[in-house]
Amino acid sequence: MLNVDTTINEQVLQQIPSPTVDDEELSRQDAVPTLDEVVKAIGQIKNKKAPGKDGVPAELLKAGGHYIAEWLHEIIRDVWEQEVM
Repeated sequence: MLNVDTTINEQVLQQIPSPTVDDEELSRQDAVPTLDEVVKAIGQIKNKKAPGKDGVPAELLKAGGHYIAEWLHEIIRDVWEQEVM
């Protein structure tokens, strides 16, 4: 696999269909994440794992409950709308 000369057939590449996304899905993906999506994402974070660059462990986010979810949603919404971190 690695370190092996590879020949790419352009005709074969042209036959591969490009994936398409319908307008409804594009619209959904462009929308600001909802509070419910933030709550769900927090719930899916695994406990007892090293925190990311922010240094905030999953347990702290989960322990904060709805208050932390609302606060985090506000930050996400602001960044999403302003496109600036």
